[in-house]
Amino acid sequence: MIFRSNLASLNISFAIFPSSRYCLTASILNFLSYRPRSEKEVLDKLKEFTKKDKDVNEQVKEELIKVVFEKVKRLGFVSDADFGKWFIEQRQLSRKPSGEFKIKRELWQKGLKKELVEELL
Repeated sequence: MIFRSNLASLNISFAIFPSSRYCLTASILNFLSYRPRSEKEVLDKLKEFTKKDKDVNEQVKEELIKVVFEKVKRLGFVSDADFGKWFIEQRQLSRKPSGEFKIKRELWQKGLKKELVEELL
C-alpha cells in the first residue's frame, strides 16, 4: 500500500501523451493512497477520469488506461489478493463483523474472482 508521502518519490517515465499520462497516473495514485483497491475499482476510476477529456478519442483513452493500469499493477500498487485480505480483515475487525456470505458478495461486487474469494476465506 502507498501513502501520500511516497507519491512525490515515484519516478515514472512518460513517452506518449506525457501530460495526459502524468495527470492520469497522479490521479490514480492519489486514489490508491487512501486504502487498497481492487483491480476493478482502479479500472472503473481510470475510465471515470478519462471520460472527462473530450479532446482525446476513445482508442487513445483505452490505450492510456491500459498503460497506466499496467504501470501501477507492475509497481505493486494494485493486487486483488492483497485487497481481498485487507477487506476481509476490515470486515472481521469491525464493531459489527460481517458473515462469510456477505463478505463473499461484497468481494464479488468489487470484481474479485470467485476462485480467489474462496481461497481467501
